[in-house]
Amino acid sequence: MFAAVIVLLFLLTKKEGMDVDEYLSYGLANYTESSFAPECGVPLDPEEVFGSYFYTKELSLKNVWMNQKADVHPPLYYLIFHIWGIITHNFLDLKTGALLNILIHQVNIGLMYIIIKKLLGREYLALLGCGMYAMNPVILGNVLFIRMYVLLSTFVLFLILLFTKESVGGVITTNA
Repeated sequence: MFAAVIVLLFLLTKKEGMDVDEYLSYGLANYTESSFAPECGVPLDPEEVFGSYFYTKELSLKNVWMNQKADVHPPLYYLIFHIWGIITHNFLDLKTGALLNILIHQVNIGLMYIIIKKLLGREYLALLGCGMYAMNPVILGNVLFIRMYVLLSTFVLFLILLFTKESVGGVITTNA
């Protein structure tokens, strides 16, 4: 887990710019205005426009919920994202969301360990599987993409854990 954090923090320093969906994550979590309608011909101050879109200084869970009325994604990630931004004061600016995903990724690594250990019954296989999951380039890219997909992985892993507890009941054995 520690190695994954180090690799992710290094990759985060190399990340330049963001995808439009990542900007939308900030807006869905933090935008507090009812609408944005600039007056034609009047110059805009970027800090005034984007500062209120990306960041907020006050907790407003109701506002996050209102932003989700026009969106198709589940609101839980944006509620967590909003609270995370308030707690951390967005100290990494637009990379604060990636730090939240890195923390969620640590939970996912722990869940993966429990699942593999439950299914295979061997600690070294569980550690190996966790290492492969934690350092998988696709997973690392997903963690650095500031969107709700890492939290979705958490729900999927919890569901898998639930199914393994109900159906396997222990170590998988084969009669080969």
